[in-house]
Amino acid sequence: MSDKQILVEPIYAWKVWRVITAIENEHWVYGKYILISPLYMYVAWPYRIAMAADRLCWFNSDSKIIEVPHAAPYFYCECGIHAFKSEEDASKYMQRERKFPVQWQVTFSHIKGSAQEKPRECFAIGKVSLWGNVIEHEQGYRAQYAYPYDIEIIGGTKEMADSLREQYQVDVRSGQE
Repeated sequence: MSDKQILVEPIYAWKVWRVITAIENEHWVYGKYILISPLYMYVAWPYRIAMAADRLCWFNSDSKIIEVPHAAPYFYCECGIHAFKSEEDASKYMQRERKFPVQWQVTFSHIKGSAQEKPRECFAIGKVSLWGNVIEHEQGYRAQYAYPYDIEIIGGTKEMADSLREQYQVDVRSGQE
């Protein structure tokens, strides 16, 4: 008997994002807002398609770094799309992240404009649907695939909420509505 459990429905969990203005390229429309993960180099979340955790990982074994290709998430690695089990844990994480300014030298590859045109600091918290291979941990999950289920923006505007709603096609709330 296997420890694996096959579920037909997604697992719902909680995620925190930063909200930024997109550049115009084959993936984004300039002036629209997108979600980025605050962890791992500010990875931009695509809209209308699933976020996929595809990567080639490196990990330390016997004090040597070795290359081990594997599908994410992998039990002996930290790869995968991270999400919290509870809204409370996600909120605590967001409060810690809000203390640190955005590393604009990193995120400016995602936005248009000069270093003086920093976008408004804004966070989002919401439910995500997780599916594919999912590993459960004490406070959360690491998943192979994810997509926002609903979003609440913190410190944002109605315009931001409307843009995210249009881009991701999910319910989006803001304190301005």
